[in-house]
Amino acid sequence: MRYIGITHYTTGALPELARILRAETGIAFVQLGYSLAARAAETELLRSPLSAALRVIANQPLERGDLFRRVRRHALPDWAREFDCASWAQLFLKYVLAEPAVTCVIRRPAIPIT
Repeated sequence: MRYIGITHYTTGALPELARILRAETGIAFVQLGYSLAARAAETELLRSPLSAALRVIANQPLERGDLFRRVRRHALPDWAREFDCASWAQLFLKYVLAEPAVTCVIRRPAIPIT
């Protein structure tokens, strides 16, 4: 069996992705940028009826390391333990994976997630 997918990595492309998904039948998965810092996919696509039939691959969940740079001088908040998070990486990834429409997350291997 073959599957058809569509991908884009910028939030500016989300309306176009949604338009294509409405117009084309048979698209099985979509890959898009989604992270705690880039949440536009939530309203544009992930929480719409379009996502019900799709497998969603979230890319750039760590914003190419930018999320780590933002929290570099901050301790992980105590409330993160309530979500079984012992590191910022776990918190960032669990946020993305908690979205019901997200099937899996991919990241660039050069970024450590400790």
